[in-house]
Amino acid sequence: MHPVERFRKLAIKRGLTIGALLDASPDDFDLILLALRHEFLISKRYSERDVNSLLTLWLQSAGSMLDVDHVELRRWLVDVAILVRDAYGHVYSLAAVPPRLLSLHAAVADVDFSREFADANAQESQKRATRKAAWLTAKTQP
Repeated sequence: MHPVERFRKLAIKRGLTIGALLDASPDDFDLILLALRHEFLISKRYSERDVNSLLTLWLQSAGSMLDVDHVELRRWLVDVAILVRDAYGHVYSLAAVPPRLLSLHAAVADVDFSREFADANAQESQKRATRKAAWLTAKTQP
């Protein structure tokens, strides 16, 4: 399955935990990390407050499938070398793409994950509305 299709399937889920995702589906874990990596600018240095704000906003939108807070997510990003921080933990920047993610990164380099998230959820919402309307129609017929 193409990574964008997989992301769209993940986008409509809720309650995914990072650790469980890593254990159950490392490919999905990597895809989520790369989707989040797209939110950071290559040459920008971020304060911890900036990173927290960015992560909080992402978790309320394109990352809302995850059941994690911004602090835990920030730690994961540092631990898996998506972000690097200075020795004092005050300044963060985007790390080079880890070698194990290079081919996936190339496949999703131009993807607008926020748009894919919104589109996937709009389609899912439409499917639910159609199913509900069919159910209500069937329920009211003699």
